Amino acid sequence: MNPDFDALIQSEIPIVVDFRKTDCEPCSLLDPVLEQVKHTLEKRIEVVRVDADANPELAHQYRISYFPSLLLFQEGRLLWRQTGLMGKDEIIARILEHIS
Repeated sequence: MNPDFDALIQSEIPIVVDFRKTDCEPCSLLDPVLEQVKHTLEKRIEVVRVDADANPELAHQYRISYFPSLLLFQEGRLLWRQTGLMGKDEIIARILEHIS
């Protein structure tokens, strides 16, 4: 358990967690997409990146084995998860399906 992460995902503001690896090219390709998502949704979400190499226990806890993996949390609940590259519009649509 990671107390900082656990406190973070308790937020009322939805948190998109990007589990990634440093040497993962698709992870790097997702960076500008997530910036566009964050900019489009403004203050409705937060985006947090987690380096799975530096946080292996956390990656294991959430059964992350493919990268990048996106998880959406709100008030401690896992609302959605997706593995692999996605476009901005698809990510936004999935987030909006799960938040009010």
